[in-house]
Amino acid sequence: MTGITTLSAKTILVAETQPFLRSIIVDILRNIGITKIHTAGSCTEAVTQIRTWLPDAIIMDWNLKGGTGVKLANWIRTGNNSPNLELPIVIVTGDTAHEKILEARDCGIDEIIVKPVVPKAVISRVKLLFMAKRDFVSSHSFIGPDRRRRQNGNYKGSKRRLKDASENVATSIDAAFLAQADQIQSLLKEMNVNDRGAVMTLYRASQTLWEDAAEHEDNHLEEIAKSLIGYVQAMGASGKLEIKVIAKHIDAIHQLKDLIEQGNTDPSSMLNELKKHVADQVSNSQAA
Repeated sequence: MTGITTLSAKTILVAETQPFLRSIIVDILRNIGITKIHTAGSCTEAVTQIRTWLPDAIIMDWNLKGGTGVKLANWIRTGNNSPNLELPIVIVTGDTAHEKILEARDCGIDEIIVKPVVPKAVISRVKLLFMAKRDFVSSHSFIGPDRRRRQNGNYKGSKRRLKDASENVATSIDAAFLAQADQIQSLLKEMNVNDRGAVMTLYRASQTLWEDAAEHEDNHLEEIAKSLIGYVQAMGASGKLEIKVIAKHIDAIHQLKDLIEQGNTDPSSMLNELKKHVADQVSNSQAA
């Protein structure tokens, strides 16, 4: 109860250019009792909101309109007119390259959320900000949270993970999971891709699928589900979401099931084809 009370008293700024993803993050925060939430769609708006509302933390996208999340972080940490040099910062990114992670760390970012954004990741990072806060360092070479995370015995949240060291492969896919995948397929029959409510329903069903995939402890299954939720988030309710791309993910799940039953534990060709197809669709959509 103390943790929930602590979070509910906080004010969070969500700086995200894409309206659909911004609304997802806001919904997640509200679901854990945080109601004092402000939003911004660009670096300029974020600066104005920070000066006006003096939030307790900011969650912002790396590719924020009008600049980058890193540039905004640098202003927060070192700007002459920054109202709070110690403002906790969470950055959202789809790029997990080692040099990008180091760049975020070295400019004073507290926590990182890797896309696609799901409740578990947002909640765990917010809890880390306020329940396992690191010491703040201010020196001639670095301003930000101590880059050596202190061990906190009282923190009971989930651990952060970019990638498991072990390769987990399931020996079967149960009927309940397939039914969940087919439920998503059924949503597509009369779906209006311009309807935000319909897209949000699809997103939540995709989120459930990803969570179920994680429980199967099958990296291949989880990869398909992660690709699906990532695609839905990237397209949002822009009207550019392609039903055939969603359907291709569901087909991939059934193909994986068939491969497993045939004793084939290396579906890399099928997964690579799916990744390329999704990447091409997102790229074409953004270029249009």
